Amino acid sequence: MTSNSGFIQDVTICPEVDRLPGHEGDLTWLGMWTLAHRGDRGVQALTVWAYRTEADALEAGADLACLNTEGTPVGEQVRACFTAGRFEEAIALYEGQQPTEHVLSVQPALLQGA
Repeated sequence: MTSNSGFIQDVTICPEVDRLPGHEGDLTWLGMWTLAHRGDRGVQALTVWAYRTEADALEAGADLACLNTEGTPVGEQVRACFTAGRFEEAIALYEGQQPTEHVLSVQPALLQGA
């Protein structure tokens, strides 16, 4: 048996689904957190990394946003957000400055049983 080293766990996909009949609390599903990126300096391949927690994936995404905006007008804002721990804001600033075909996204990858 192979260990998943904590990568595969219950991931909240819809917080507080009490409003749905028959559900109480958060809706969770077996999965892992991912960071997807496409558009790094001319490379159009989509790269996906797996992380143990959403917080780890967000921090890595914000760090990547810092690297990709260094020396640009928005770069200082992105770095300031990263330094302050506002990782989602750093990613959003990066995405707002990129062409639509670029991707920098943190999201759960949900696993389905056979």
